[in-house]
Amino acid sequence: MLLHTSDQSFDQLNETFALKCMFFYLPGCMICKLLEQYLLEVVQEIVVIKIDVIYCPQLVSNFCVTEVPTIVYNDHRLIGLQNQ
Repeated sequence: MLLHTSDQSFDQLNETFALKCMFFYLPGCMICKLLEQYLLEVVQEIVVIKIDVIYCPQLVSNFCVTEVPTIVYNDHRLIGLQNQ
């Protein structure tokens, strides 16, 4: 399941789902789009919370995201790829 969020609605989603993957992305990023397709195919047992770094600056700051795409799994950084 892929869910979009905002700075305001994140806390509710975060509390609702025990197993979650937070996917920080930039809309124009091709690597982000490819990674999203992969996540949709392989991740079926956890919720993917999709976070647009432009519209969610507070979440970007809270999770110290410096690169996109970045994936955080249950509050622990799993993957950080620099878009070159």
